[in-house]
Parts: sequence; structure tokens; C-alpha cells
Amino acid sequence: MKTIIVFLLSYLSAFAGDTNEIHVGTRTDTKISPGHLVTYEEFTRNGQTNLVRVTLTKDGVTNSITHNFYHHGAFLGRYSKVGAFTLVSSAADAPCALAFVWDATNQIRSASVTTNYVTLDLFTFTNGIFYPVASSEIEESNKKTKDILHR
Repeated sequence: MKTIIVFLLSYLSAFAGDTNEIHVGTRTDTKISPGHLVTYEEFTRNGQTNLVRVTLTKDGVTNSITHNFYHHGAFLGRYSKVGAFTLVSSAADAPCALAFVWDATNQIRSASVTTNYVTLDLFTFTNGIFYPVASSEIEESNKKTKDILHR
């Protein structure tokens, strides 16, 4: 069962990661927390890590999932789901802002890394998991922001 879960997680991550210039590396560990499977997924854009996802499962059930956000090697913050609890934290002295967007029903929709009104990185949230978006979407977002600021 663990093999199937690892394969599915790897396949889904690789599918999302192969779009554009985003790459993902996946590894698993069963020694850190006996009886649990810990899966690490590291997403990179143009060679720079921008997201590290850590998923803890036991008997095929996800116990926790943590998304660690980075920009140019600097840790920016974390979004974690542990059981019924959601934890959001930011890093002190981060070189840029990490922002999260919730909709009117309090469902998380996205995360962005910005500085001076420029989007540096963007993540979509689907089925409880953040994924980096293609650079073309970031460029489009910046174009719209520039158009608004120059009105």
C-alpha cells in the first residue's frame, strides 16, 4: 500500500512539476517517524528551490502536510495542515512577502511571493496541496498589476 501511495504522490508531483521550467524531486523516509511514511517533495524553478512539501502518512492516511516556501534560498514561511488544524507562519527578516489568499468561504486559493508590487512566485492550491504555477502566469499577473498601477 505504501508503494502505491508513494507512486501516486510522485506521479502527481512530477506531472505538475514538468510544466514549463518547474522540476520536482521526491524522496521518502520511514526511519524518521517509525510506523509513518514521510514524503519530501522539493519544487524548483530555474534551479532555485521555491517549495518543499513534507507529507506524513500512516496506514495510507495523511496525518499532516506542510508547505515550506522559499525565494533565492531564503525561507519565507510555512502553511501546515495537521488534523483539523491549519497553521500559517512567516519567517522573520524574510527578503520578500509571502501572502495567502482565501475566498469568501474561507477556503485557501493561492499563495504569492511579492516585493514592491512585483510577483516573484505564485502557487495555486488544489485538493489541499500547493503547486507552483507556470512563469507565464506570473508574467501575466505582473502585467496586470503594472497596468493598474499606471492608470
